[in-house]
Parts: sequence; C-alpha cells; structure tokens
Amino acid sequence: MKDFTVIARRRGRRLRGSVALLVINTIGPQNASGAVPVDYTINSNDSGVQVLLSLASTANPVASNFGADSGGGAAAGGYTYLGTVALTVGGSNIPLAIPDGLQNVFKLHFLPTGGGDANVVSSASVSIDTTDSVLSPVSFADNSAEGVSWGFTPDEDSAAISGYRVSVWPDGTDPSDALIASGTGATATATGTAAGTIGESGTFASLGAGTYQPTIYYKDPFGNEVFATYADVTVAALVTFAVERVVADYLGNNAVTSTKTFSINLLGYDTGTLIMVPYGNEDFLVGGTLQGNAMTVEQISTGTAGGAKASLLTYVLTAPGTATESLVLNVNTAQQYNVVDVWAVKGGQIVSKNYQEKLDGTSFSVPVTPDNAQNAIFAFVTGRQQPDTAFTWSNLTEIDDERVAAGNNAYMSTGLVENVPSGVAFAVAGFLTGSSFRHSMIAVAITPL
Repeated sequence: MKDFTVIARRRGRRLRGSVALLVINTIGPQNASGAVPVDYTINSNDSGVQVLLSLASTANPVASNFGADSGGGAAAGGYTYLGTVALTVGGSNIPLAIPDGLQNVFKLHFLPTGGGDANVVSSASVSIDTTDSVLSPVSFADNSAEGVSWGFTPDEDSAAISGYRVSVWPDGTDPSDALIASGTGATATATGTAAGTIGESGTFASLGAGTYQPTIYYKDPFGNEVFATYADVTVAALVTFAVERVVADYLGNNAVTSTKTFSINLLGYDTGTLIMVPYGNEDFLVGGTLQGNAMTVEQISTGTAGGAKASLLTYVLTAPGTATESLVLNVNTAQQYNVVDVWAVKGGQIVSKNYQEKLDGTSFSVPVTPDNAQNAIFAFVTGRQQPDTAFTWSNLTEIDDERVAAGNNAYMSTGLVENVPSGVAFAVAGFLTGSSFRHSMIAVAITPL
C-alpha cells in the first residue's frame, strides 16, 4: 500500500453549518518513496472528508458514488473508495493508503462532510505505480570455483539510489524482508542500479563449499519493493588438479628405429592420473603403449604444411604407477633423433586441443577453449634449432626448455597458463627468434574431471 502525502494550506473560515470549501491546488508526481504529494486549501477543519480513486479517463463521480467501491474499482474503470481523511486549516501530512497493483493515470476525488454533488472536488491527473517489478529470468549457479554466479533482468528501471541488492546466506537463514534489503548477516552481498530490460549479473567469489540461500531486494523509482528468496544453491568443493613434469630431463633414444622404448618413474601417481607425452621432431607418432596398454594419439602435426612433425600421446593410468613403467612410442617411420617429455595431470582431463605448423613464419596462434573456470592451458613448440633459436611465449609462462645435443638439433619449449576465461577460445601465442625453421605447436585445454 502506498501513501499520498497531503499538504494543506490555510485559507479563510467556514460559516457554521456550511460545507467546508476544498480546493486541490496541485498533485504529484509520485516520488521515490511511493508518496504522491497533494497540495490543498481548505477553509475549515474537516475530519471526515471522503476520498475516491479513479482512472483519469473515468467521469468524475457524484456524491452518491462515495462510501464504497463501485464499477469494479478504479483499475476497471470504476471507483475505489479510500476511506476518510482529516484535513486541517493549519495543514498536516496525512497518509492515504493506495491499493497495490495499480499502474496507470488516475485522479483523486474528495467529498467534504455533508457535501452534495456540487461539493465534489477532483484533482488533476497523476501517474501512479504501485506494482512490483518483475525480475525474469533469475539465475543463481555454482561457478565451479567455490563461488556463485547470479543474474536477473528487471522489467523496469530501479530506483536511482539503493536500486537492488543481491545476497547469499547460509542455508536455512530465511532472512526477513528488512535483512534482505540491508544484507546484514549475509555471506556475500552486492548492490547496484538497473535499467529496465537490461540484464544485471555478477559473481560472489571464493565462498567455500556449502549450500547457500539467495535473495534479491529490488526497488523501483516509485518506492515499490520486491523481497524475493530463491532456491538454494549448492557450491561444490574446488577440485584441485595439477600439471607436473614426470622426468627431470628429456628422454633420448637416438637409435635408427621406428620403436622408441623408455623406462619412466611414475611412482606416486594414482590410478586415473592423465599422462601426457609430447614428442618431436623427425617424424610423428602413430601410437604407443604404457602399462602394457595402448595410448591415445591426442594430436599430431604431420608436417604436411611444412612445419615440424610433432605428436602428443596421452594415457590414463589404470593402476598406480611404479618406478619402472615401460613407455613404448611407435614412430611413423624409422628415425634417429627425437625429443620426448613426460607430464602428469592429477585430477584433470583434456577438453580442447589444436595445433599449427610453420615452415618459415615465426609467430604462432593456436586457439583452445576451456569449459571450466578452473583450467590450465598447456602447449609445446618443437622443431629444428640453431644455436640462436629461442621461443618467446606471449601469454603462457615457459616451464621447460629442451635443446638436444649437437647433431640432433631437436628443440622443445613448453608453456603453461592457469585459469583463463572459460567458454571462449584462448589463442595460445608466441614467436620464434634466431635461425629457426620447421616448427609446430600443439596446445590443449585441461580442466578438472
């Protein structure tokens, strides 16, 4: 229910036994507190002035219309009876309750005590809005980083000050309307102002695993308020995953053969660990085995575009790793020189992969797309090198650099970056300097299982 703020002005006196003379000087506009200012003049105190509300387009009432609702009420084109008010010569602010759910142009009509049709006084037209804002759609969701992402779209502008407040509370709080408006005691809260039909969104970060109760307070320019509580949001514990190098140096096997065999130490790596094996550069891999099982050829660069031949094989441990695991790599053709690295990913999976070959060009851009806010972008560049060859990562950090002995000239640089924006392509970038040629890059996006 909204109020009219009624302001009186002193004007003359009424003769004993006569009807008070009332004049409505001005009305409105409705203000941010929901009140509609009414400036009136009355010539004597009257404690029983009856009031009706109607649409501006409805004919002004006669005296017999006062005392009760008629015609279905103001919203339906009739009259809504608002009761009686006391108007004084000295003037005072008088609350006059207006029903909720109205949104149109209206008039107020007054009938002083003892008055007839000739004494009915009608105001000018005024816009009145006592409808609550509609917030749709509203979403609260686990953002996969122990936080909550939220969003909503209002159907109308908010108040210019204290327009809205979004909060999350410990499960079972069931805050009162006053607390929803103030945010006092909430786990996290955010405020702002909004424009009608324009979405608002944000994120509460690092709340910790648990169940939270979301609320929204929204106030429109006319003082109408929404106090809403939504379904609980369960925030999952942050899944920790790590990318670790397994061997201290590159693996070498310079025999002229199409099968390269190595013994690697995987002690301490549990069942389910993802093993990644980057390989370059005389030819590409067509397969391999680890723990006696076939590995996955995750990505290859065949050199058909003039770049280096490179490969990435992966394998998920089917049993806890041992200190002497046999890694067998099958090369497309018998080759002598290579550079091999081994990396372990704990609790993670590859969700996106890509590659690029370069014959003479120096700049790389390889897009991959993580699907989780917690992620790692892993990439390696491999090829033939000269003593002055170097690779500079533009948006990754180099975590390994391998330069194989003279006569081999194999080169591999590995880079990593964590927690880039999810759901959009991240272009892994970098450039070669020095006397280099025939290089390829393979990149993958890794996210928690």
